[in-house]
Amino acid sequence: MSLLSGLPFSANPNEVHASGGEIETSGDYRFHTFNQGSGSLNISYIPEGTTNLSASILVVAGGGAGGGNGLNNPWYGLGGGGGAGGGVVMVPRDSGSISKGVWQLYVGAGGQEGTEEGADAGGTGEDSYFVSASFALTAKGGGGGGTAGSDGTLNDGGSGGGGNGANVLPVGYPSASWMGNGDEIQSVQSGDSAVYGYDGGYGYGYTGGNGAGGGGGGATEAGADRTTNNSKGGNGIQWATIIGGDNITYGGGGGGGGNITPTFEGNGGAGGGGKGSYSGAAGASPSGDGVDGQGGGGGGAGKPNTRSRGGNGVIKVSYKYKNL
Repeated sequence: MSLLSGLPFSANPNEVHASGGEIETSGDYRFHTFNQGSGSLNISYIPEGTTNLSASILVVAGGGAGGGNGLNNPWYGLGGGGGAGGGVVMVPRDSGSISKGVWQLYVGAGGQEGTEEGADAGGTGEDSYFVSASFALTAKGGGGGGTAGSDGTLNDGGSGGGGNGANVLPVGYPSASWMGNGDEIQSVQSGDSAVYGYDGGYGYGYTGGNGAGGGGGGATEAGADRTTNNSKGGNGIQWATIIGGDNITYGGGGGGGGNITPTFEGNGGAGGGGKGSYSGAAGASPSGDGVDGQGGGGGGAGKPNTRSRGGNGVIKVSYKYKNL
C-alpha cells in the first residue's frame, strides 16, 4: 500500500484521476479519507469507455458527548447518560456509483462536553454529508447523553443519547423510576444498505442512591438500560471494505455514568464509545471521550468534573481506479 498526497495523479490515460483528502491505494483500488470539516472529492478524469465508477462510501457523523453528573441540578443525581455514536451511512462496494465532477462534503465534529459541574446534557454531534448535484448522503450526529437528575429532556440523533439517572427524584415520581432515553433519527437513503443508528438506553432514578445513566445508542445496537451492573453503550459497525484488512468499527455509543462502585460505570460500545465514570471513589477514572475518526459517543459522568466529548466523524470513499 502506498500513501500519496492529495494532489492529482499523473496523467495516465488508463487510470482515474482524482484528488481530495488523504489518499491510499491497494491493488487496483484507491481510498480517500476525509477528517473533520469541509472538503471535496474531485474526480477530474475517467478513462474513455467508462461513465461511472462503482464505489463504496462510508459517512460517519460526530458522536454525542456524555451527560453530566448533575450536581448543580436541583434533581441532583450521580449518573449521566452515555453520548450516542454518530449515525452511519454505508454504501457497499459495487453498489454505489460516482461520476466525473466535484463532490462536496462535510465531516461533523463530536458533541461538546457539558459545564464544569455537569449540570447540562452532553452536546449533540454534528451531521456529516457527501453530496453532488444529483446525489446526497447524510449521517445524523449522535445525541448527547442526558444529565443526571434532569427532567427527561433528552437528545435524539443518528443514534439516541443515553437517559439520565437520578438520586433525588422530583415530586410526583415514585421512589424508583426509569428516566427516559433518546431516540435515533437516522433515515434510510438511496443506495445505502440499512439504517445504522439505535436508541439510547433508559436511565434509572432511585431516591437514596444507585441512580445511573443509560448507555448511548450505537450504529447496530441500542444502548443498554441501567441495570444492576452496567449501562453499556451500543456497538457500532465495521465498514464493508477495510483498508489493509484493519477491523475498524464506527459509531459506538458511550457507556452510562453511575453511582457508588465501578459496577455502575458502563463500558463504551465497540466503535469508539467512551467509558462512563462512577462517583464513589476518589481515585475513580474520568469518563472517556469518544474516539475521533470513528464517531464514538462520550461516556456519561458519575464523578464530578469528569465530562467527556464525542468523537469526530469521518468520510471514506473507495473505487477501482485502474484495470477498469
